[in-house]
Amino acid sequence: QPIAVKNSGFSERQMDSIRLLGENEEKVVMALVGEPSIAQRNLMAKTGLPKSTLSRTIKRLELKGLVKVSYIGYTNKIGLSKEFLEK
Repeated sequence: QPIAVKNSGFSERQMDSIRLLGENEEKVVMALVGEPSIAQRNLMAKTGLPKSTLSRTIKRLELKGLVKVSYIGYTNKIGLSKEFLEK
């Protein structure tokens, strides 16, 4: 695992979830750490992932219960889910 994940203060349960993620999924989760929620376009800038790749990655993370998507007009706000954040 990358150093950032090892020293991030995640609980063992959260670490188990992160270990199962693909590279892009892990990139998105790490970009969301410490953010209450972030606009999808800002997340795209933060991760460097192309728009379509980011959309698919967010959808997979949402299905896994790791992120919560709020649709506000034309803006998608992405944040880590309560279930993931509960240590």
